[in-house]
Amino acid sequence: MIYYKLMVCAGMLLIGMLGAINSWADDAVQCKQFYDADKYDQAFPACLKAAMHGNERAQFTVGSLYARGQGVGQSYAEAIKWFQKVAVLGSEIAQHNLGLMYEKIQNYSIAAKWYHEAADQGFSRSQFLLGLMYENGRGVKQDNTKAVKWYRKAAEQGHASAQFNLGTMYDNGRSVKRDYAKAVKWYRKAAMQGRANAQYNLGVMSANGQGLNQDYAKAVKWYRKAARQGHADAQFNLGVVYDNGQGVLQSATVAADWYYKAGISSLKQGKREDALTSVERIKKQSNVPNAFLANKLLTRIYSGNETAQVSPKRKKKESASIVSGRGWPTVGGYVVTNHHVVAGHKEIVLIRKDGKLIKASVAVDDVGNDLALLKPESMEYMPPSLPLADHPAIVGEKVFTIGYPHPDLMGAEPKLTQGIINAKTGMRNDPRVFQISVPIQSGNSGGPLLNMRGEVVGITTSKISAVKIFKWTGDMPQNVNYAVKSSYIHILLSSASLSTKVSMLPVKSAKLSDLAQRIEGSVLMIIAK
Repeated sequence: MIYYKLMVCAGMLLIGMLGAINSWADDAVQCKQFYDADKYDQAFPACLKAAMHGNERAQFTVGSLYARGQGVGQSYAEAIKWFQKVAVLGSEIAQHNLGLMYEKIQNYSIAAKWYHEAADQGFSRSQFLLGLMYENGRGVKQDNTKAVKWYRKAAEQGHASAQFNLGTMYDNGRSVKRDYAKAVKWYRKAAMQGRANAQYNLGVMSANGQGLNQDYAKAVKWYRKAARQGHADAQFNLGVVYDNGQGVLQSATVAADWYYKAGISSLKQGKREDALTSVERIKKQSNVPNAFLANKLLTRIYSGNETAQVSPKRKKKESASIVSGRGWPTVGGYVVTNHHVVAGHKEIVLIRKDGKLIKASVAVDDVGNDLALLKPESMEYMPPSLPLADHPAIVGEKVFTIGYPHPDLMGAEPKLTQGIINAKTGMRNDPRVFQISVPIQSGNSGGPLLNMRGEVVGITTSKISAVKIFKWTGDMPQNVNYAVKSSYIHILLSSASLSTKVSMLPVKSAKLSDLAQRIEGSVLMIIAK
């Protein structure tokens, strides 16, 4: 009888265990089914049950759900816990993901350790990331030789990013002997997989005859492939080759179209200066039917519409950006600045040298000449106005400006720079501006350009892109900058009400140091939000 009862109990226990095993198996099946169907809310509880009973696939899936915040709150710590259970068993994808999680929490040395584990098993994504860590010295000691080693291992498995990076190592001669032929080899492999940067670089190397015979037709082929993906430099270079008739039939109309596309792509990347360079190139094609694209692109640049096709998350971030520039008071109680300093911004604050804040708004603006008149909310704290010159400056005349370049790095004290009027016209004989040798930095836009009597002869507005000019001509320009002539400020003031009376600084010749001391209090920093 006792033996019979023991046998019954053992049988019931076995049935229970088999039922539990079947239940865990069902959980694992449901985990996979729900996960594959993107039903993450249902996948997580099923996967967690199976994972807790040792199912490796479910453990990996739970880690993935925690990593992405799918069906459960995102938690890198929990993801690490579950990935590690599988990684220690030798799973290369789990080791790779574990490395990613440690990178997320900025524990780069542990991330490198797990990338090494997966890379040693031949996992190409880990090999690429390990190469990146060695190249940048993140989590490991910087070592370009090891970077090349791991890039090559990943590249030989067809990893496009590794192929591109390996190409750049040979292209630039970093840690390996510069070898354009090998650079072309790896760029081509990445380009065939659709990497726009590799396609663009192949275009440049074809045009320059680096690593292969010079062939503008092939350069155009590669530029076009990259341009179709929105690569701004490739689009710009297509404009150049159509401009010059290199590898294609010369066409100023087609060139203007590509310059416009390059400008739009540059704006999407936040590269306003490159977009303005595209405007300059289009304006050069003055007799083509699509010359209007220059003004269309200018409108996009200064209206803030460049974010129209950007994701809502990025658009929100960009709209919250802060821009700094300069301004200075003039007749009628207005403050003069560049239009691009305040365009698209709702909150404008003027900051005096002593730190006093004065709110302001745009009263009148002139997009075409990049000018704007601001109206302070109160005149009580405004410094004296600067006098406008009643005669044009002449070539060779000494001029100076005072501003706040890079205030975040160089401090909030005003900086003095001086030079001369180099020419009465700007690029392509633009009559609206002077060419000046006064250095202009970011944050100088909108400042007054003054003569040695303390009169404003212009407003600093832009500097030439030395990199672009070098690309076009092979010559690196030095200190070529521009200022809109004060006569255009007179014209803008004629359209505004000048009823407000303001104090004006005297017009009087003096040494530069004395002029600077007289004027610096009237130069305002502008913050636009």
